[in-house]
Amino acid sequence: MKMGVVLFLVVLISACVTSREVYTSTGHLGHRIECSGNTLGWGQCLEKADKLCGEKRYEVLHSSDDQASISIGAGSATSSMGGGVRIQHRNMIIECES
Repeated sequence: MKMGVVLFLVVLISACVTSREVYTSTGHLGHRIECSGNTLGWGQCLEKADKLCGEKRYEVLHSSDDQASISIGAGSATSSMGGGVRIQHRNMIIECES
């Protein structure tokens, strides 16, 4: 029962789209968008970029898509004693056109 609750919380927490302002390598203001989680995809990242830039176009300066394992319970993610869950990590850096 506890394992099910923990897994639900991990999936719930890891499934949201966030953004924060950053400065790009050229010194311009940009946005780092995180759309990690197994229930999200690149579509949600692109929707957030559209909202952030409004009517302006934007350029994707960087994107990354990685997968990580999180160990839950006793043992490691590969151990038969414990359990593990894979979480998808996606992020992109965009710059809105002036």
